[in-house]
Amino acid sequence: SRPETPMIAQLVALAVLSIVAAFLLSAAEAALFRMSRVRAGELLDEGRGGAKSLTTVVGDSAAYLAVLAFLRVGAEATCAVLITFAVLQLVTSDAWALVISIGVMVVVSFVVVGVSPRTLGRQHYDTVALWAAPIAVGLRRVLGPVARGCCWQKPVFRQPHRVADQPAAFRTRRVIPAVDTN
Repeated sequence: SRPETPMIAQLVALAVLSIVAAFLLSAAEAALFRMSRVRAGELLDEGRGGAKSLTTVVGDSAAYLAVLAFLRVGAEATCAVLITFAVLQLVTSDAWALVISIGVMVVVSFVVVGVSPRTLGRQHYDTVALWAAPIAVGLRRVLGPVARGCCWQKPVFRQPHRVADQPAAFRTRRVIPAVDTN
């Protein structure tokens, strides 16, 4: 039996909303990443709207960028699931439905979430950062603990920088002799 068209339309509409959110979050990430403390201070001195929040964001940009990235990935994942459900209702073969869904999401993720918004964010970083900063501040208040909780294991997988931090099995003081090429 064929699914009802309104159900598919709802799935696609929700997917479009989630990808628009991912687009905006991606543009905000690019703009905030490019913003310097000096430029944020200049915008504050000019009295630009959002500049106070922007100075807060650039003061601890890693935390704010982590929250935006967390939400962007969530929006992309939501879009992928919704598109897959919609295609599964339209195509009789599950394998073809997955191939179509993957193809759609590769194009959407690359063009709509990857290249286009990042280019926009980099080219118009003042404007994008000024509107994004107050939103980022509010989102971090709400989601900061969630994003931090998802990243708690990061130091476990990081390459140690000092020899003393490395496990004993990986410590070596052996000097490798130079090869004479003459």
